[in-house]
Amino acid sequence: MKKITSTALALTLALSIGAQTSLAAGKEDKIPVENPGLEQLQGKDIYTIIEENQDFLTQEDIDLSLLIIKIKDENPLISTEEIIGLVQSDFSDISALSFESAGKTWTNLTAAEKKLVVLFPADALLVKAAQSKTDKLTSERYPKWKDGDKGNAFRHALWNAIMSKDIGKYLAEQFATAHEDHGVTDAVLKKEVWNGFNGVQHKNMDLHNNQMGRDCFYWYDLLPFDTTLADRVDEKIKNGEAKILVK
Repeated sequence: MKKITSTALALTLALSIGAQTSLAAGKEDKIPVENPGLEQLQGKDIYTIIEENQDFLTQEDIDLSLLIIKIKDENPLISTEEIIGLVQSDFSDISALSFESAGKTWTNLTAAEKKLVVLFPADALLVKAAQSKTDKLTSERYPKWKDGDKGNAFRHALWNAIMSKDIGKYLAEQFATAHEDHGVTDAVLKKEVWNGFNGVQHKNMDLHNNQMGRDCFYWYDLLPFDTTLADRVDEKIKNGEAKILVK
């Protein structure tokens, strides 16, 4: 298993041991409890999440979430937008730790994703872990997948299914939709064409399959295996419920 480096350990020591996930935090971050998996997540601190998922997280992912929590702890009255500004600027005044590694994760996020990561830094780690688990299963079942094909549909759906299990359907939808929001108009997207289809068509496919994946997690599920969710996704694809562009 991967070990947390000294940077993350230093951040850990700087944080309160009682730091909770966003789901157990203040009123601003609370969302409806809609399934047993979400209830079990409440009360887990971020260090437990890191320990349980470190094989599926990069050091950059860990550093970013820990740093955001540290900033929020030290500046409890500042807004989400102000935190985003601090993260994007040279914030050496509030932290003696380098942001170089965490910056790799931050710069790959859309503006909408950055806001969610700031609001829900612990849950963001579960989102990243779900991506890694999804990539592993997708490479096993669809090793030659590409944008717009059946494997891509599987990948989007499974990511959403695993997120629904780990953070609940509501927040899973927020993160998945934010991932597709690149801050450009449909007119611009229509001019971007790859694999024979334009950006709007790809985006609509992804949003459809994201929802299909969330539908694969049932409110009465008792934390199903990821492979069980993958089987449900494949069954929906087999039944023609997925949107697929590249046949």
